[in-house]
Amino acid sequence: MISKLKINTVICYCMASLIMLGLIASKATGAATSLKTNSKNVEVPMAENISYGLVAIEASSCIEKTEDAKKVTEEKKEDSKESNKTEDKDKDEKKTTTKKKTTTKKVKSSSNTKKLPSNISLGKEIVAYAKKFIGNPYKRGGTSLTKGADCSGFTMSVFKHFGIKLPRGGGSQAKVGVQVPFNKLEPGDLVFYSNKKNGSITHVAIYIGDNKIVHSRTPKEGIGINSVNIMYKVTARRVIK
Repeated sequence: MISKLKINTVICYCMASLIMLGLIASKATGAATSLKTNSKNVEVPMAENISYGLVAIEASSCIEKTEDAKKVTEEKKEDSKESNKTEDKDKDEKKTTTKKKTTTKKVKSSSNTKKLPSNISLGKEIVAYAKKFIGNPYKRGGTSLTKGADCSGFTMSVFKHFGIKLPRGGGSQAKVGVQVPFNKLEPGDLVFYSNKKNGSITHVAIYIGDNKIVHSRTPKEGIGINSVNIMYKVTARRVIK
């Protein structure tokens, strides 16, 4: 497609050519007339010079207009390019802002994750107190740390000394506090066992660290320390805060 600017330029040059051809024709006619009349006409050359000057001016003005139009068109193109660049920058900034918001949301959601309560100092105090009764007798249904206690009676009485109330019976104590993974046990946590795999809770002990527990074992053994892996582990609970 031929642009409007090129068409206007061609038209200007055509008009100038037509005017010049007309002047040349008039000059030839004037020359023939002067030969016939044998008279000199001084004004004709002046008129011709003026006409040529007008033609040149018109042609140059057309060219200048064409060049000005080209400049305007180029400026518009540059402005459109700059505006496009600005829009692209705005889009990139919006994307970056959206990513930052998404990242912030993720950080917030991770910060809301509940953490296990931890009080190692209190746990160590509980363990030290429980160890004082090592060697004392086991007694079914008993809760005395000196005269005799069974497994849940032992844990209930030890924690009672620190103002922590536990229910009677291992199954009930397993519902108190927060569940703890076996690989994250801390001193003072309660560990619950079963005689059978996937069975009901039949025993409870206090974790003392280094994969060991203190508990009221059997009528023959009484209160003592053993490995944490004495039976099938059912669950572990943290009741201290």
